[in-house]
Amino acid sequence: MAISEKELAKAKERGADVRAKGYALAAKYDRNARAIAIKLDSGTLLTVPIEIVRGLRGASATKIADVEVIASGLGLHWPQLDLDLYVPSLLAGKVNPQSFAAATLGAAGGRSTSEAKAAAARENGKRGGRPKILTVDTKPHREEARVARRARRG
Repeated sequence: MAISEKELAKAKERGADVRAKGYALAAKYDRNARAIAIKLDSGTLLTVPIEIVRGLRGASATKIADVEVIASGLGLHWPQLDLDLYVPSLLAGKVNPQSFAAATLGAAGGRSTSEAKAAAARENGKRGGRPKILTVDTKPHREEARVARRARRG
């Protein structure tokens, strides 16, 4: 399917409109901050914590550091992770910072100490602590299935 000159002109215009809102010139991984530092065309340095980018959470520092600016500055690409990130989405705040905030606050709550939390832990300890994980022995079922298969074969 061929693209008409008119469609091409409209596409270029849309691309120019998107780039006018900002695009990346360079990007690198800041290991100390555990964030991607993105230099924008405006001279602004945008720092994005890796925790808010789903594909970067849990990835090795070496793989995160292998980041490339693509699509005329509108994208970031991690070849080792097969991950792309749209820069205009970052600038619009659409990378899911809510999940980052929830995770951060939840972790902080789990680390906090208070007299009420200590009392609850002591009370729970009196009752034996956390319940043990029960495992189901599947060997008898497997043995029955094996006997049934042998019986069907003759």
